[in-house]
Amino acid sequence: MQARRVKIICLHKCGANDNTQISHDPPVAGDHRLQHRAPAFGAVHATSRNAGYVNLREAGRVARLRTAASCVTTNARSMSDDAEQFEACLRLSESIPGWTRGDEARELLRLSSALPDGAILVEIGSFFGSGTVLLAGPRRLRGSGVVHCVDRFDGTGDAFSVPHYERIIKHAGGGALRDYFDTNLRNAGLAEWVQVHQGAADAIARRWASRIDLLFLDGDQSRAGAQLAYQAWAPFLKAGGILAVHNSAPDNYTPDHDGNRCLVEHEIRAPQYANIRLISSTTFAEKK
Repeated sequence: MQARRVKIICLHKCGANDNTQISHDPPVAGDHRLQHRAPAFGAVHATSRNAGYVNLREAGRVARLRTAASCVTTNARSMSDDAEQFEACLRLSESIPGWTRGDEARELLRLSSALPDGAILVEIGSFFGSGTVLLAGPRRLRGSGVVHCVDRFDGTGDAFSVPHYERIIKHAGGGALRDYFDTNLRNAGLAEWVQVHQGAADAIARRWASRIDLLFLDGDQSRAGAQLAYQAWAPFLKAGGILAVHNSAPDNYTPDHDGNRCLVEHEIRAPQYANIRLISSTTFAEKK
């Protein structure tokens, strides 16, 4: 989501902390708690196929998203400044519920754009598609790539996150999570750059064969779930490929939701990885 297509794969997103306020403000570097905030629900624009109608509020949301998508298209045709193009993609991502914001979102945009033609990106954890836009948007601007997203799309995940998934889906009008994802990517003009693999991360990995240029881990964030996804997918990451692990700040000790922090502490180190760095709550590293 022509030259060869890029792949991204997605699973479940992290939840939002009930004790924090709803905000789209860029996160402060190192503060993983901002990743637990719920998105502004006024940005939800998709409707369930079961709804049977689109009310005025939902129609307004669709219009806003399509306006943002058209801005990306305009940028692709006329802008020469990558920063301006990325900001358009960033605004598009922020119009969809999600938790990857600010500097870490910009770094994903930059890394996606820097990948070669025919790159394969795998996102574990898609939810409504906000993170997918950060990966697929630059590939559309490049004119090369497909985003393969791996997610169960059933609202399951770590015990901390599930209540927040349920609340967001209910506030959006109920219905199937996959419907929201598909509608968001279609309205964003990115559907042709995205391919979905619906299922568990480890199950999809057993049928996977391609080498990966960028792997974004943002699925089940229990300790067992994070390890399972990493062990299943890391072997496919090529030498020089980029690993991004969301919600992995060293101060994240949220019960049942600190699996990515533990993963980074135990697995993401030299000599297997180089250029290891934390931006906001996401750890980035290059596989040796």
